[in-house]
Amino acid sequence: MLNGKLKKKLAIQRDFVTKIAVKQGAENDTEARQMSFMMSSTLEQTDIITKRNCPWPPHDLSFAMVSVGREPLNRALFDLKTLNTVFGYMKKGHFKPQNCSSYQKIAVVVPVRDRDPQLRIFLNNFIPRIYRQQLEFTIYVVEQTPGNPFNKGMLVNTGFVEAMKDMKYDCIVIHDVDILAEDDRILYTCGDNPAQLSTKIQKYRYRIPYEKNFGGIVIFSTEQFKAINGYPNQFFGWGGEDDEVSSR
Repeated sequence: MLNGKLKKKLAIQRDFVTKIAVKQGAENDTEARQMSFMMSSTLEQTDIITKRNCPWPPHDLSFAMVSVGREPLNRALFDLKTLNTVFGYMKKGHFKPQNCSSYQKIAVVVPVRDRDPQLRIFLNNFIPRIYRQQLEFTIYVVEQTPGNPFNKGMLVNTGFVEAMKDMKYDCIVIHDVDILAEDDRILYTCGDNPAQLSTKIQKYRYRIPYEKNFGGIVIFSTEQFKAINGYPNQFFGWGGEDDEVSSR
C-alpha cells in the first residue's frame, strides 16, 4: 500500500503523462501509444520500490529493550469471541504486515485433540509474539476427532498439505499446543537446516531431555519438509514421531 505522499506523487505523474499523450495523439497516434507504455512502466517500477522490507531482526521485540528478553506468560483463559476481538488484525487466522514486506511467510500448524483450554491459552500467547516479529503468518489448527488414539504425524501432514493450497510459504512451524515460548529471542523463521525452537523447557527443568529430542516447537523450510517426506503416519499415541523426524 502507498502512503499519502506517494499516492499524490503517482497521481501527478499519471496526469502529466496522460496530458502529453493526448496532445501528441492528435498529431501522432504511435507516439501517444509509446507515451502510454512509458507511463505504465514508470508506475510499475515505482510500485515495486515503494513497499520497503520489514526490518530484520524486528525493532519491537523485548530483547531490543531489555537484556534478557524473557516475558511472563499469560495463562488467563479467554473465550474465542474475546480473542477474536483482541486480535482483530487477523483475518481467518492470517496476518500480513501492512506497511512493509515480510522477511518470510510462515505456516503454523498446531495439531490438537481435546485441548480447547490449552488452545485458547496458546493463541493468547503465541499471536502477540509472532506479530511483533512482523512476519506474514497463518495459523492452521488441525484437530483430530475425539475417541481415537492421537496421531500427531498425520495431523501435521494434513496441515502442511492444506497450507500449501493457500499460498507459497517459506517456512512451516510445527507447534505443540502445550508449549509456549518465553523469550522474544525465539524467532519463527527458517534457515539452512531444520531447527527445534524448544530445546529447553520448564517440564525438564530447562535441560535437554535426550539427544534426539525434536518435539515441542520445530521449524522447517517448505523444501526441507518435502525432502524428508513430512512426518510419519504410523505412530499413534504421544511420542515416537518426533524421534523419527529427528532421524530423517
